Amino acid sequence: MLDSKVSDALEWLRIANEKFREFAHGDGVDRAARPKIGLALAGGFARGIAHIGVLRAFRDAGIPIDCVAGTSVGALIGAGFCAGVPLEKMQEIGQLTNFTDFGRWTPSWLGLATNQRLEKYLARLTPATTFAELKTPLAISATDINAGVTVYYLNGAIATPLRASCAYPGLFVPIQYEGRTLVDGFLTSPVPVEGALILGAD
Repeated sequence: MLDSKVSDALEWLRIANEKFREFAHGDGVDRAARPKIGLALAGGFARGIAHIGVLRAFRDAGIPIDCVAGTSVGALIGAGFCAGVPLEKMQEIGQLTNFTDFGRWTPSWLGLATNQRLEKYLARLTPATTFAELKTPLAISATDINAGVTVYYLNGAIATPLRASCAYPGLFVPIQYEGRTLVDGFLTSPVPVEGALILGAD
């Protein structure tokens, strides 16, 4: 009885995998006509390294990712992926990362630390400094703390929007950028699906 259920489950997974690959690749149709696949990467501090496992699963299954939207640590992982950084390198760097790699204690009423070092950390991860240099389109979400809305960045320099997206309120000093006071995108967009849709994902 149990063996039968296991066999049925495995067969279902096999069929589901085939259907998903067919959906992703658009078997029998032009690549441009297939659905555009977008990936939304959430925040979660150190748990964000799990995103690398998700990206590896897509890669190993041969499923292409056409665009990525990220918030907080998801934005950092997304920046590396979209720049074409090997997943193995990203995992190696992630496993060796500690707070002082991207944060410096500067206690004030605005926050306990600054994440300015994140700019150098990004440079270690990838030589890409602008969205235009990325191989895969990326949207980074941040929260306008005064308006209480999500703001998506798709153009210009990567570093400042990334710092804003990772600026967890109370811990990191908010980022002033383009007339806005920005903090962690996780507050208003924990999983930035809207960013992927803005980039044209189906």
